[in-house]
Amino acid sequence: MKKTKKRSNLTLRQFFVLGFLFVAIIPAALLGMYQTVSSAWALENLEEKDLMRSLRSASTLVETYFENHENKARTLANLLEERPMPDTDRSYEDVVSLFKQFLTADMGFSEWRLLNTRGKTTVSYPSSQVGIEYHQLQWFKEMLDKPEVKVITNILEPKYNRDHVCLAIPMFNEGNMSNVLLGYIKLDYIGDLLLDTINYPVIIADEQGYNLFARDSLKEDTFQLNALLAKGINQFTPEWIEEEGSQFLSAYHKIPLYNWHVIVEKPQEQIRKHWQDRLVISFLGVLLMIFFMFALAPWFKRLIFNPLANLHAAFRSITDQETIALMDENQEVEEFLEIARDFNTMVQRFVDMLDEREKDFISGIESLSKAIEFRDKYTGGHSQRVAEYAVLIAKEMDLDDDQVEQIRIAGLLHDIGKIGVPGAILNKPGALTDAEWEKIKRHPAIAVEILSTGPFKDLAPHIRSHHERYDGKGYPDGLKGEEISLIAQILGVADAFDAMTTDRVYRSKMTIEQAKEELVKNRGLQFSPKVVDATLALIDKEILNNKDGLKMVKVI
Repeated sequence: MKKTKKRSNLTLRQFFVLGFLFVAIIPAALLGMYQTVSSAWALENLEEKDLMRSLRSASTLVETYFENHENKARTLANLLEERPMPDTDRSYEDVVSLFKQFLTADMGFSEWRLLNTRGKTTVSYPSSQVGIEYHQLQWFKEMLDKPEVKVITNILEPKYNRDHVCLAIPMFNEGNMSNVLLGYIKLDYIGDLLLDTINYPVIIADEQGYNLFARDSLKEDTFQLNALLAKGINQFTPEWIEEEGSQFLSAYHKIPLYNWHVIVEKPQEQIRKHWQDRLVISFLGVLLMIFFMFALAPWFKRLIFNPLANLHAAFRSITDQETIALMDENQEVEEFLEIARDFNTMVQRFVDMLDEREKDFISGIESLSKAIEFRDKYTGGHSQRVAEYAVLIAKEMDLDDDQVEQIRIAGLLHDIGKIGVPGAILNKPGALTDAEWEKIKRHPAIAVEILSTGPFKDLAPHIRSHHERYDGKGYPDGLKGEEISLIAQILGVADAFDAMTTDRVYRSKMTIEQAKEELVKNRGLQFSPKVVDATLALIDKEILNNKDGLKMVKVI
């Protein structure tokens, strides 16, 4: 019979020593070796990735900054087009006043000027007199031939020619260009934003590749051909550039809207210093880790090794189910008892969490069951329609999918509180008494009581407010305007719209034109203006059209 080779088992002490070696000493040594070997790779790879992130951020910031300023200049041009051109002192002062307002509102602009089609400056602020003959400039001639927004980088005026660019906005009167609005933008403002946001030096170059602006860069001189662009490198391609005896890691991105180039760069010396510092810190961390592990070895021995040895002895001597008692009698294993207690606490909390979720689910089902039990045929159809209308309105307002789903559920549950209102009142064909009306007005509060402990408790505040009015005359809380949640605003209009499109026991339908008139009449009074606008748009698109006509009644 073949003998089975006896396997050599580790003792607990051997396991502890090997565990300390593999967990502490070897990983620390490998980490140090990795930091040493990977520094050259990191210098090329990680720094390039970081450079690309900074380039994308800088490009987005520059593009957004100038798009915003172009929009502001267009807004000013539109306002000027609505006013008479300055042919009197009064109209001149009106334009200057408007220039002042826009300079105060946005510090990015340094000056505004208004030119006529002959290239003469008619209004300027804050400069009072401008002697430039714009009609001789090439960009002005091009604008006369083809009026469009231009960004002018080659500014002839000494006080603006190094740190400003100019936005030229054509203005029109009866389809013909009547004036040109000039807005001078100081590049230092975008520089401040870049300095606060981007870790790398940033340069902005024009379409031909000449530097317009350099911030936090060793190449502070502008109006020189950028070395990276001169090499013809593709955009978003990191490249080492040698300039003035120094190496720079550089990359650029071309902004299509203005044909500008955003360049980020960092000197090789700074990169090397960064990684040398990182390497030193890593080695110090490894040494500190080894030191602490050796310092903590006696503590590990007392807290882990000795209790495990005692526990092993205890298990070997156990002959019954008194394990806890045996461990508790030995004070050295008290830490393990704490671990067991913590684990049991964790398990109990997890079970409690599952129980709570199950209770929430059951409570939600019970709430829906109550609603279904008490709803009559009209109520069921009404809630379904309100939910559908509310979803259409929400989508027309471009709300996200999560909000649309919330609105759908809220629409289904919005009248659940009416299960607490006597049916005789709900179906009464005549006018309600004051006491009956007060009972009707309690149904939003009843809905909150039903839903407040269930899975739909987050929807309870919106359902409570679906009878609030935009002018503050609704119920139950008299909320006004944007104090009413958007979901409640949508539910209010959807609820009213269904009342318009269905027959009630106390009135008949109205035409669609009458319903639209009621919506418009109550826009900003009973209903939120933006929700009414979305509903009218759906009606005009015949998405909410009813072939039998629409009805408008007071919703209860």
